Order: sequence, then C-alpha cells, then structure tokens
Amino acid sequence: MSVTVEMPMTLPSVANGSHGHWSTRAKRVKAQRNYVKLALIDARVAAKVLVPGSHWVVPPMVVTLTRIAPRALDDDNLAYAFKAVRDEVAAYFGVNDNDPRIVWKYAQERGKPASVRIAFDVGSRLVVSGRVVEVAEADVEFVPAELAAGKELANEADAAGNR
Repeated sequence: MSVTVEMPMTLPSVANGSHGHWSTRAKRVKAQRNYVKLALIDARVAAKVLVPGSHWVVPPMVVTLTRIAPRALDDDNLAYAFKAVRDEVAAYFGVNDNDPRIVWKYAQERGKPASVRIAFDVGSRLVVSGRVVEVAEADVEFVPAELAAGKELANEADAAGNR
C-alpha cells in the first residue's frame, strides 16, 4: 500500500550555515515541523498506514522524501535539508527517526513551485540495499507514550494488589 502527501514548502540548503542566526534557523525548523504535522493529520496518514489491533502497530515501511524545486541540491545537503521533515514524520508515528521499521529515502525533482512530497510505501517485505527484509508484526508493536505510561501504571497497580 502506498500513501502520498504533497505540500508547498521551500527546503533551502542549510548545511553550509549561510542561512543566518540560530534563532532564524530554529523558527524555520519549527515552522517546517508544524506544517508537516498538519499536512499528515489533514491527509489522515495514520489511519491509512498504522495497523489497528490491541495497540496501534507501526508496520515496516519505506518513506521517500522528495524535494521539488527549480535547482537541485547535492545528496548530503538534500538529507540535511529534510532533517526537520524526517524528525516530524517519525514523531507523528511516535518513533525515533532511526527506528529499524522505517527505511528513509531521499529524492529530488526539478519543478515549480517549490514543494515536498512524502510517500509511505507500507508492507511486511522491504527491499533494503538489494536484499529482501521481512519484519514480523510482533516486532513492530507501537504504543503511544500516554497509553504506555497508563499501561505501566496499571501493571504496577495489579502487581501491588497481588502481593
């Protein structure tokens, strides 16, 4: 299954540090993350990607981040330009951006106006570096932080009551 979200957004090359004061960068990152979060919520990505069960399950997936702009960036600047977007996509699913269930890919296309496309390719079989990797659903349980805290408290209360 594939889900795609596209939004108008400019991703400047920020790796060389030429984009001003740290507070300017912080404002840009905050704005990018908020915009990505709203776009994912609006597109109902979680309802289309997460697997319902006793807990929501983050399935194995490939997330392709595509920058559409008049000029191309080199590959290391491209990945760095997507840092805030990648962090927010991971936060949206309640995982770290280094979670093994998510394989990140970067692409770019020439075009106007500047925009970002996020494609989620979901499946239990992924091709990573030319080899097929299968992930068992038991390995991909996802519990939102609020539920996990409540579950742990309930388990502690049960354990205390059984003593």
